[in-house]
Amino acid sequence: MIKLPQPAWFDALLLKKHQGDSIKLKHDTIYVSPSKSGLGFLGIAVLNFILGINYQNNLILAVSYLMFVLLLMCLVYAFSNFNGLLIEVAAIKDDFANKRPSVTFKIENQKQRYDIQIEHIETKEKSILKRITNNEFLEVFLPVKRGKHTLGRFKILTHYPFGLVTIWSYLISEKHVYAYPTQIETELPKDSFILSEKGEKVLDDYALAEDFNELKSYREGMSIHRISWRHFAKNKELLVKDYQSPDKSASYGFDFDKVSGTKEDKLSQLSFLVAQAEIEQQSYALKLPNRLITLSQGNSHKKKCLEALSEA
Repeated sequence: MIKLPQPAWFDALLLKKHQGDSIKLKHDTIYVSPSKSGLGFLGIAVLNFILGINYQNNLILAVSYLMFVLLLMCLVYAFSNFNGLLIEVAAIKDDFANKRPSVTFKIENQKQRYDIQIEHIETKEKSILKRITNNEFLEVFLPVKRGKHTLGRFKILTHYPFGLVTIWSYLISEKHVYAYPTQIETELPKDSFILSEKGEKVLDDYALAEDFNELKSYREGMSIHRISWRHFAKNKELLVKDYQSPDKSASYGFDFDKVSGTKEDKLSQLSFLVAQAEIEQQSYALKLPNRLITLSQGNSHKKKCLEALSEA
C-alpha cells in the first residue's frame, strides 16, 4: 500500500495538540473512523438498503437499519471507552540494542476499560491491555539500532467493542532513549593505556603483565575466557582465574583505537569491557576518538560511558 506524505499543516497540528509527556484523551484529541471490518460492514448495510428499496422488501430494509444502528452504537461505546483516560510517560529504560530499550506508560483510569493499545509508530511495536480496572502500567519495547533516539510519536487506539470502529489519539514525546552497543565478549587488549587513580595517563602501549592470584567461583557476567577448564573437567566446578596487576594503584582505560574490528565491533567490545569492569568493581576510563571519560566507577559512570558509546 502506498503511504501518502502528510502535509506540513497536519504535522504542525499534531505537535500542537499532542506533544508532551502526557495527554488527557478528550473530544479534541480523539479521532474516529470505521475500521477495515467496519467499512465492509457499512458496505453491506448500504447494499441491503439499496436492495430493500429496489425490491420494496421491508425485512431487508429493517436489517440495513439495524446494521446502521449497530455501527452507530459501536461509535458511542468506543468513544466512551476511550474518553477521559490520562496517559503519561512514566519511565524510560535504556538497554543494549539486542535486549531492546523500552518505555513504560502509566494509564490513569477511574472506570473499567477494554482493549487499549499503545503503538510506537516508527517501529510498529505495540502493547495491549485487554482490560483495565484500575491505574495500569504498559511497557512498549523499542527494537531500535545503537544510538540516541527521540521517542517520537506513539499511537493510542482501541477497536472496542466489535472491531467495527477505530478510535485513536497520539502522544509525541521529545524525551530520549539510548540503545547501547550489543556486547561482544573480549579480553582487555594488552596494549591498552593505563590510568592512575587521578585519571592521568601513565603509559601508552604498555604490556599489561598480570600475575595469577587465585581461583574464584564463577559468577554470571564473568568472562568465560578465564574459566579454568582443567578444574571443571576434574571436579565439575566452574572456577575463574583471578589475575593481579603488578601495580595495585593503576586502573584500566578502554581505548577505542586499541580494539580491533569494524567501528561497530569496537563499540560492542568496549561495551562489554565497561559492563565487565562494573561487575568486577574496577575503576576505569574510556577513550573515544573525540571524547575522554576520566577514571571512575559506579552505575552513573557506567551509564555515562555506555551513552557515549551509543552516540559515537
